[in-house]
Amino acid sequence: MRGLAVITAVIGLTSCTAAPSPEYQRKMARLRSIVPIGSDIHKAKRNLEREGFETSEIYDPTKLGKVLWMNVDFGIQPGSLNTLFYTGDIEHRSAPISGLVEATPSGKVTLIR
Repeated sequence: MRGLAVITAVIGLTSCTAAPSPEYQRKMARLRSIVPIGSDIHKAKRNLEREGFETSEIYDPTKLGKVLWMNVDFGIQPGSLNTLFYTGDIEHRSAPISGLVEATPSGKVTLIR
């Protein structure tokens, strides 16, 4: 019972919206310096991988031919509280650990987040 009280207190004291870490901010700045808005997403993938980033395949998340996405793994592990929230099915917003490059169907990068 005491353990449940501790977990409840931790959850109560922890903000449910986590701020980006300094490492995330550094890697996002690097991503944005390698991939400018307006560039080609396929070239961006090659450039990012050349710079040591791990990327997903370029895909259409909607399957409607309206957008292309590519995830960029920053190698940041989620915090232990994220695991606790996930396990307890508690709604929260975790600190970001990766980036996303969005492009038009023709491959022109329109957004990096």
